[in-house]
Amino acid sequence: DFKLTPQIMELAKLDLQTNKSRLTDYYAMQFKDFNEDFADYITRVTMHAHFKESKVSSDDIAFFAPELISWKRNFIISGNYLGTVDNFTVTNLSASSGAGTNINGLLHMKGLPDINRTNISFTNGTLQTNYYDLGVLIPVMKGVSSPNLAALGKIIYRGNFNGTIQNFVTTGNFSTQLGGIKTNISLHLPDKGDPSYTGDIETIRFNMGKFLNDTLMGLVDFKGKITGSNFTVDKLKTTLEGKISSLTYHNYTYTKIITNGTFQKRYFNGEIKINDPNLDFTSTVEIDLSKELPRFNILGDLVHSNLYSLNLLKNSKDSLELTGLLDVNFTGTNIDNFLGTAKFLNAAIKSGTTKLSFDSLNLTSSYTDSIKYLHLGSNDFDATILGKFSILGLPSSFQSFLSRYYPSYIKPLKSIPKNQQ
Repeated sequence: DFKLTPQIMELAKLDLQTNKSRLTDYYAMQFKDFNEDFADYITRVTMHAHFKESKVSSDDIAFFAPELISWKRNFIISGNYLGTVDNFTVTNLSASSGAGTNINGLLHMKGLPDINRTNISFTNGTLQTNYYDLGVLIPVMKGVSSPNLAALGKIIYRGNFNGTIQNFVTTGNFSTQLGGIKTNISLHLPDKGDPSYTGDIETIRFNMGKFLNDTLMGLVDFKGKITGSNFTVDKLKTTLEGKISSLTYHNYTYTKIITNGTFQKRYFNGEIKINDPNLDFTSTVEIDLSKELPRFNILGDLVHSNLYSLNLLKNSKDSLELTGLLDVNFTGTNIDNFLGTAKFLNAAIKSGTTKLSFDSLNLTSSYTDSIKYLHLGSNDFDATILGKFSILGLPSSFQSFLSRYYPSYIKPLKSIPKNQQ
């Protein structure tokens, strides 16, 4: 039904079709002077619309906002629209695009046709999307493989958004295939230069290992402040200050961690305090994850540690506890691929019921022409081992050696350790 007066043009029971879009079922335009207002349609003509499962092509929207010409997306939209092109509100909004993205909530936009300067307010909203669709809407995210944004899978966001598509604040909850995230973060996504972000963040059982493509790392529960730039690991610079209630690394879940440090690329430098049942430790730490084996530079006070429980020792029936002031610089993930130096002051080592105390204890491990060099020294002794051997297999090798000469006293092993030369 069509109605035209000097102040309104109304299309009730609307069914408007273009080559790529179809709008239903009510649309009206209000104006004071037809000729003058339509000459400045974007700012002076007020539109009232009730859309019911309308199909809208981004190509048609690009007529008013040319920046959208590259989107090439179709949207199914329902809701109540009131306002001009450059300043409008949509209540009861429901929109979807493809099989992966849909949005519901209250939307207000001011600033079209310049989409990059348009302020967007989205409140009490729900957004479901994925990395591939986000790459269309936010081009700076395209091609990012580290961190692994695609591993997030289906992303569901519930909360509020305020700002432009390049400079905004988001407050709400994310649910992903890797875990949950709560945010109150300001993000800046420029056309050129590094994206930046600052605010509060909380992760809930978030699989940081899959996100960072690190097979040794697992789930992380973190709550604190974050400030940084870039999303690509090779350019990442992020400062974290807060509490880690749990972090899984090397198949052990650490608890009660307080941290204040900076991740830059695959490098961490900061202060850490750990009050875990198997590790009581306060230190300054440098961790380099850029190579095949991680490198650690640690200076701190080790009040208590159980290396076996922390999965730093393998194939050991007895716990190995270590305490003392330490200064270590090494690469490796366990005692067998340890390469570097470790210095302990006021140190104590306890294995089972045996305890040894030292004023100082120095450990050095290195390779020369495939020959392993291991030196352990203190004020009371010096010991050096050279050869091709596994440190974890030394006790078994020693037992096998003695059983040859004292078979009546030492029982032979069922299997002889290999590569112990």
